[in-house]
Amino acid sequence: MQHPSHSRRSAAAAYDSDRHALYHAFLALVGEPGCSVCARVDAASSGRLRQLFAEEVCDTAVRTALRSSWGFCARHAQRASDLGAALGVALIYQDIAAAIQRQLAIRRTAHRLRVEPCTECLAEDADTVRLCAGLGAALADEALRERYALGGGLCGRHLAAVFNAAAEPARSFLSVDESARLSRLEAELGEYVRKCDFNHSSEPMGPERSAWRRALAKISGASLPAS
Repeated sequence: MQHPSHSRRSAAAAYDSDRHALYHAFLALVGEPGCSVCARVDAASSGRLRQLFAEEVCDTAVRTALRSSWGFCARHAQRASDLGAALGVALIYQDIAAAIQRQLAIRRTAHRLRVEPCTECLAEDADTVRLCAGLGAALADEALRERYALGGGLCGRHLAAVFNAAAEPARSFLSVDESARLSRLEAELGEYVRKCDFNHSSEPMGPERSAWRRALAKISGASLPAS
C-alpha cells in the first residue's frame, strides 16, 4: 500500500507538470489572433471527438453516457458530422433512437422524459475552469503578459473567468490591456453606426466595416469568417 505522503507528492508532481504544460501552451497561444482559451478548449474537444469515433464507439461507459444525453448538443453534433465518422455515428445514434423509444413507451401519468447534459459540453466546461485558472496564475509571469499584449486577448466570458482567477499583477494588466482593446472596438463600432446614418452614408467605410463581426468575436466568442 502506498504511503499517504507518497500519494501527496505524486499529486503535487502531477499538478506541477500540468501547470508547466499549460504555461507553455499559453505562451504559444496568447500571441495569436482570437481568444486563447476558446482555441485551447476547441482543440481539446476536437481531439476527444476524434478519439471517441476512432477508439471508443463500443465502450460501454461512453455509450451509456451518450444514451443518457440523447447524443450530442447541436454544436457538437455538427462537429461530429464534420469529422465524417459515419459508421460510428450510425451505431451510437441507432442505440439512442431505441432508448428514446423506450422512454416514450412509458405511459405513467407522472412520467417525464429525461435528457442529461451533452457529455462534450460537460467536458468543455471542466476544461474551461482548468484553463482559466491556469491562465490567471500564469499571467503573473512578465514574459507571458508581453506575449498576451501582442495577441487577440480573451473573449468576454473567458476574460471574466481569468480575471476572477488572477491576482496582482495579472489583474491590473488585464484591466489596462483589455480596456484598451474594448475602447478601440467601441470607437470603431461608433464610427460604423455614424456612417450608417443617412447624413454620412456617402462616406466610404474603412476598417470599421468589420467592427460588428469583431464585436461578436471579441465579446461573445463567435468565430470570424475566413477572410
